Amino acid sequence: MKIAIVHPRITYRCEDASIQDYVNLWYKEIFSRAFNINLLRLASMTSAEHEVTLIDENYEAIDFEARFDVVGVTAMTYQAERAYEIASEFKKRGPCRTILGGIHASVLPEEAARHFDSVCVGEVENIWEEYLQDVAAGSPKPQYRGGLTELASEVPMDYSLVEPWTRGARGGGFFFFPTMSTRGCPRGCDYCSATYLFDKRYRKKEIDKVLADIREIKKTASALGIGSYHVEFCDDNFIIDRRRTKDLLQALIPEKISYTASLDIAASDDPEILALLGESGCKVVSIGLESLEVNILEDLGKWKKSQRDKVERNIRAFFDYGITPAVNFMVGSDGTDPDLFRNIRRFLREFPVIFNILFFTPFPGTPYRETLRKQGRLREDKTWTDYNLFNLVFEPAGLSKEELYEEFYSIRFQYNHLERHLKSQQVLATAPKRDLPASPAETALIY
Repeated sequence: MKIAIVHPRITYRCEDASIQDYVNLWYKEIFSRAFNINLLRLASMTSAEHEVTLIDENYEAIDFEARFDVVGVTAMTYQAERAYEIASEFKKRGPCRTILGGIHASVLPEEAARHFDSVCVGEVENIWEEYLQDVAAGSPKPQYRGGLTELASEVPMDYSLVEPWTRGARGGGFFFFPTMSTRGCPRGCDYCSATYLFDKRYRKKEIDKVLADIREIKKTASALGIGSYHVEFCDDNFIIDRRRTKDLLQALIPEKISYTASLDIAASDDPEILALLGESGCKVVSIGLESLEVNILEDLGKWKKSQRDKVERNIRAFFDYGITPAVNFMVGSDGTDPDLFRNIRRFLREFPVIFNILFFTPFPGTPYRETLRKQGRLREDKTWTDYNLFNLVFEPAGLSKEELYEEFYSIRFQYNHLERHLKSQQVLATAPKRDLPASPAETALIY
């Protein structure tokens, strides 16, 4: 069969024109440099008897005149409406089977089923071969339940599949090659749909398999003449099991890669973790601080609140070990007031971090969304495309929408990405060189 696997374009539609111009300037370029892990994973597990075409709409336009037996789409909530359009456009031009996967389809399968012939709820690895067999037999089911994948059975990714996406940027392009060493996060933050969809389960890939992916990335980059790239660990939380993480980081040192990872502020409680991150090539860590206000953190989840006292100390520790923190702030949730923005500015003056400031967004499947729904505060004039972290999709308390948009833009205008990056590099250049400490007693390995 001829199979198209599609990642819809990311559209930053914002009701505030200044914010829309800003995000399309800074974020479009970033996303056009990152290979989509879901496309690569799905294509890699498709048997060779099928002809697979990968289409990332952030790189190229979709040719709707091309004919496929199967069109599979993976989408986040803010891509859902575009996903529905893609299925409709292909179906109008001729017979084909369509299937939608991803977190939005998993949380709202009945909605997705109105637009797609089939919907995958959960992770696709457990159902993909069955689905293709059902299509070949002429009887695909309306819904497939993928559950949670055991990472030991995960098929290695074929990174050579990125070649079509790199053609326009050879010789000077910088790319992010994705991989994943764990899945899930046990923290239980009330705004995170992935936490609840996957039952707070934390699953770990064997270290040998992680290294195999890294070596395939290096081989592919060399073959395609890509000299500038980062490995991007797409884990929800890169460091949960400390002992296992230390073993992985030790194993990464001889690979001599540069990489980025998402983790939480507690990672820098352990100096050995910090030293190993730096020595193994970690350049940037993405940290969801969300807020500096205790009352807001209490609403977002008890674990976040428990970490507030250590934030400044632990952020400083990353710099001490040669790692740039990229921190994420969420604004607009209940409790947001002028002091919140003053404290963000104070923090940014004190620490030369790279940062994102995003609007709190109650995604489907989260307890927080259900609370706002019961209160009648979800905005009816907003659709899923507006759920892109740059719109206020519910009626805020405390500050007005206009005040929140003005504060948001003024901070981003005052502290732009390039200046923050240059400042962080200056700090790193003068940071003391830290030796790898002796391994501390292994207590609270799973924190």
